[in-house]
Amino acid sequence: MSTATMTQADEKIESVIDKIIKLGEMAENATPEEMENAQRAVSRLMAKHALDQARIDAKKAKGQKQAIIEREFDVKDGSWSAPWHELMVGLTHAADIRLLLRKGKPTKMTTYTLIGYEDDVDQAITLFASLQLQAGLALNVFSKTDYAPSYYSASQKYNLRRDFVFGYVGAALQRVRSARREVLEAEKARDLEIAQRLNAEGADAAAVAEAASSGAEIVLATKKERVTEYYDEKYSNIRRSRVGNVSYGFTDAYSSGADEGRRANVNGRKAVTATGPGQIG
Repeated sequence: MSTATMTQADEKIESVIDKIIKLGEMAENATPEEMENAQRAVSRLMAKHALDQARIDAKKAKGQKQAIIEREFDVKDGSWSAPWHELMVGLTHAADIRLLLRKGKPTKMTTYTLIGYEDDVDQAITLFASLQLQAGLALNVFSKTDYAPSYYSASQKYNLRRDFVFGYVGAALQRVRSARREVLEAEKARDLEIAQRLNAEGADAAAVAEAASSGAEIVLATKKERVTEYYDEKYSNIRRSRVGNVSYGFTDAYSSGADEGRRANVNGRKAVTATGPGQIG
């Protein structure tokens, strides 16, 4: 096969990928019927040309020129610093973001540096602010109930409320991780469906095997590897802090917080409504 023919084939595939990306963008602001039609068209094109989601995502990322960034984010030190730290660590870990922190006693702030892809970092910060707000609102409601016997000391009441927040954070993080797994499983199911269709149409084994591989997992693994390489190259001398274990003395309060956390809105881009990030003490 000539070089010219190869180039023409490559150009055709690139044109198909561009069309798939445009269909996906159209579906984002379409009616349910239009969205379904666009999704069908995307599936047909991907199956016909033996394209997997990884290649589509790679082209989108290239077009968006995403790079690994570092972004600082301040969280006010206060009564709930420990659960807020657990929330930040959990969210960044779920998104394959590396994290640095700096304590500033004069400013009474903890400065986190999030290292990762821009969209991932933006989403983690937005979701942190949203869940911080939601947890604070849930705590306000809980604090107005008869949550503690009258003979409890101020210290005991504080610990009880703290355990409520820890419960909320733990359950909300579990929801975030579950949502991530559901997305991956949906991608796997779609890849398998395309592979089965190709197999039924008599496609060669290589095309079927490529279609069956999880494109989303490949993209995530590549992103994680790149972020890790960036971090290790730039911050190899940074001392890693030890994370201590937290004990929860008030299991009922923790369970109450967890019940609320399971109802948390983990769609961060839509959930921030009343305050900016880091404003709850």
